[in-house]
Amino acid sequence: MSKLAILGGHPTRTERFPIETPQINDEDIQSVLSALQERCLSIFSSSRIQEFEDAFAKYIGVKHAIAVTSGTASLQASLAAAGISAGDHVIVPVYTYAATVNAILLQGAVPTFVDVDPSTFNLDPLLIEEHISSKTKAIVIVDLFGNPMPRSEVLSLVNKHKLVLIEDCAQSTGARIHGRQVGGFGIGCHSFGEIKNITSAEGGMITTNDDEIARKARLVRHSGEIWRKTHSTTIGQSPNLLVEMIEGIDYEMVGHNYRMNALQASLGRSQLKRIDQINQQRRDIASYYRNKIDSLLIELPYIHPDAEPVFNRFVIKVSPRLGLSRNAFLAALIQEGVPAGVYYPRPLNRATVFAKYSSELTHVPSFPNAELVCNSQILLPCYPGLSESHIADVVTAINKILDSASDIETVMEVENLVQNARAVYFGQFFSNPV
Repeated sequence: MSKLAILGGHPTRTERFPIETPQINDEDIQSVLSALQERCLSIFSSSRIQEFEDAFAKYIGVKHAIAVTSGTASLQASLAAAGISAGDHVIVPVYTYAATVNAILLQGAVPTFVDVDPSTFNLDPLLIEEHISSKTKAIVIVDLFGNPMPRSEVLSLVNKHKLVLIEDCAQSTGARIHGRQVGGFGIGCHSFGEIKNITSAEGGMITTNDDEIARKARLVRHSGEIWRKTHSTTIGQSPNLLVEMIEGIDYEMVGHNYRMNALQASLGRSQLKRIDQINQQRRDIASYYRNKIDSLLIELPYIHPDAEPVFNRFVIKVSPRLGLSRNAFLAALIQEGVPAGVYYPRPLNRATVFAKYSSELTHVPSFPNAELVCNSQILLPCYPGLSESHIADVVTAINKILDSASDIETVMEVENLVQNARAVYFGQFFSNPV
């Protein structure tokens, strides 16, 4: 049995992992340079935003795509377009990124937290209906870590209770469920941040088949502004009649400046051409982990038979039966040279800004599944740019720790070290924050 690095042994890997960076190629660079050279940089002067929207709508298989400034903007604009407003209740998983809930609060609506399925990390469909009330207007589902949530049961509830379905696809763009792209079942919300499935540096997209939702989303994107005579958005719609010019503009609803620019759209459209190729690199790494991590003490993410995930993140759970706590396992893994981490370490009901909504709106005082996930999960590196050598070392390090966990004295030594020296220095193992 090899001595663990955290106890003074030789680490599995001494060379740092490469930084997680977007997959930018020469075509991407040329596309952005070309837009810059045109000197038409805004949605008012450049056709590139519309071209990106058209290409994205075709990829998802929907009638409309509306480009915005971020994934958060796509969520809030979607809620606003759907008429979600002050006092409305919105079902949302308690385990997700804060932006999902922030968008609800920014509309003046109230999040109704629901627990997750611990095997998928997604909203548990069996727990949703008991949280629906006369004030509930929408359900937000999140395809966490790029693992798409099955839609059939949620769609049944949406139809039964006449609710709006918002799909948070920030980590799942390009994933499929029931043979269809995510983002095409309700109102899809996509994100193009730096380390998302594709990037436009920052940016987002709303996808929908609903003409009125699309119209209103476009209004929200640009200050709620319309031509008074025709009620059409002022973006891309010049007045054709004198009466339109004379009567001018009006503001139909509260809006924002969520306008994507031509540089972002150029990069995003170029990236979109390779989205399946980029996603396949993540799938290949995830497949390696799923084939090589062979222990009943490590739980791998469950994949629904109808789902085709894209693994924006790869998260495992450490079984309490291992004998070594999650925190000790994580500390040992990092000391072996693996840039592992914890993603979303606490359910959102325990975040300061959201805490009051848990007690006001839920039927239970806690969310045991989300707590279980938070206390057992570990994030493994899973992004383009990793070689088989990198991911093989991750598996080797995991197996080394699993072997050591069979020795009670080793377990006690590691646990004591982690508990009594919580400031164990990890910085030397990270090329960038996890």
